[in-house]
Amino acid sequence: MRRYWFMDSVAEITEKSGSGLSKVKMSLSHTREHLKLFLKAGGISFMKEDSKRLLRGMTEVRDQYILEAEVFTKRKRIRA
Repeated sequence: MRRYWFMDSVAEITEKSGSGLSKVKMSLSHTREHLKLFLKAGGISFMKEDSKRLLRGMTEVRDQYILEAEVFTKRKRIRA
């Protein structure tokens, strides 16, 4: 609840609950899986596996690369 309603980070949940990091992560994972099964039973469809892999990959992009791309794009606009 804290993660998705109050937008707490995993570290904040760990601190507030007194539980270990791996326990909090596993609890969140189980909660997401139960929600997915509940929604599927209700007829809600989900993305294909390829789309899920793409989104997972996008979340792993480092902020450094995003900043570098912004600088490159700005330079390119100035030259044009």
